[in-house]
This record gives sequence, C-alpha cells and structure tokens, in this order.
Amino acid sequence: MSNTLAKILMVIAIACLGNSRQDWARDMLAGFREADEAGHPLAFAFRCLLRALREMPRHAEGRETLSRYAVAAFILLPSALILFSGALAGYPFVHLFGLQPHAAPAWMPGGVNDGNRFSMQTLTVLFLILSARPLITAWFLLECDWARVGTAQRFAAAIITTIAIFTSVLMQEARSAALPAALLTIELIALTMIARWKGGSDAPEEEAAAQTVEEPRLLAG
Repeated sequence: MSNTLAKILMVIAIACLGNSRQDWARDMLAGFREADEAGHPLAFAFRCLLRALREMPRHAEGRETLSRYAVAAFILLPSALILFSGALAGYPFVHLFGLQPHAAPAWMPGGVNDGNRFSMQTLTVLFLILSARPLITAWFLLECDWARVGTAQRFAAAIITTIAIFTSVLMQEARSAALPAALLTIELIALTMIARWKGGSDAPEEEAAAQTVEEPRLLAG
C-alpha cells in the first residue's frame, strides 16, 4: 500500500516539474528506485513532491499550471456551486432584485404567476445544465484543451441568452439572468488571461527549440 502511494506521489511530483525540468525528473526517478530498494520509498516520494511544489512558482510552466488550477478551484467550481444551489431552490434567482418565486410584486412587473408557472421546469433544467458547464470547463482547462474550453463558454453564453429571452417574454423581467452572466464574464476574463499567458510563455520555448534545430544545420554548412 505504501509503495503504491509512493508511486502516485512520484507521478504527481514529476507532473509538477513539467517539461522544463525533465533532468530533475530523471534524477528523482533514479533516487526513487534506490529509495525503494532501501525500503523507504514513501518518505523519498513525499520529499520529491514538496520540492516539486516549491519549484513550480519559479518557472513559467509551473506558474501557468498553478494559475489554471487556481481558476478551476476558485472561480469555476464556486460558479457551479452557486448555479446548482439556485437550481435546487426552484426557479433560480427569481427572488433576487425584488422578484418573488410565487407571485409578481404589486409594484413592479414580472415574477412567477399562474400564467407563466408552466415554464419553471424548463428554466430550472436550463440552470442545471448551466451549473454543470463550469465543471466540464474546469476539466478542459486542466487538460489544456483550449478549443473545448471556448466551445463550453460559447454554449454557456447561448444558454444565458435563452434564459434572458424566456424570462423577458414570460415574466417581463430578464434580470434573473444577470448573475449567471456576471459569473460567465468573470470566467472569460480569467480564462483569457491564462490563454494569453500560455501563448506568451510558449513562444520563447518554441524559439529555443527552433534555435536548437538550426544550430547543427549551421555547423554542418
């Protein structure tokens, strides 16, 4: 059991080092084999993990990885929780901004009434789908699948637009879509910053790789 846990910790440690620290990863693996033969692989793997975590903020790839996990943990997951809790409450967020879940206020248009109550199940399903979308986006973000991240964000924008249209037509009130739209805007800002950061950090690595390929050609010429 401890040997299996040690191997898992080593896999995490090597993943934290990234491509720019492959020499460290090879040294760690060699040291892990020696520690395994000596009978204390778990302690060695734990020290390797701590060292890899301390090293991550010191290089561009590690900082970019930490930023992706931070956005997933502190923006996308809370967004999913907020939207899901609203969906469980019935018609999501209809109690905000003066709206009432069972009757329209006497002093303003909108709200749920006998005429539009039939639409509540459909709108709640839309919010349930919307609440699952940040979890899927977080998965794509951690996998660096930017094409699918963009697709998920466009899908969320389409659902929020549909909710706004439904509520404005059925209840003469579209402000209940404001909170999901605000959450999506925050996500877009964070994801755009990470995408630009990753694009900027990849450029020097690609240039260095190109120079490495060109040097032998120049020497041969």
